[in-house]
Amino acid sequence: MFVSKISLWGAAIVACIVLVAMMALAFFDKQMLRRMLVIFGATVAQMAVVVAVVWVVYQTYAWWAYLLWFLLVLFLSICWCLFPLQAMWRKMLRPVARRCS
Repeated sequence: MFVSKISLWGAAIVACIVLVAMMALAFFDKQMLRRMLVIFGATVAQMAVVVAVVWVVYQTYAWWAYLLWFLLVLFLSICWCLFPLQAMWRKMLRPVARRCS
């Protein structure tokens, strides 16, 4: 089933549940709540910047904009696939790093 609309009632229920959870967290651990709000604010700001840049670039309808998008998706997919192998790389590089030092 393809859903094209988000129910406002469902969004309101989720918002209420999040507010209740934040009030409980503020009651028990204010420092953790402050950290979460700072991280949430930074995430929203970063997403706003990315959306603005993508919107401006795609308004040009230029071939290089599509090339940049393709290279970005390619880079992120490679990183996503190779990230689990990072622990194995470190184990493999330890003997090499000891010999070089």
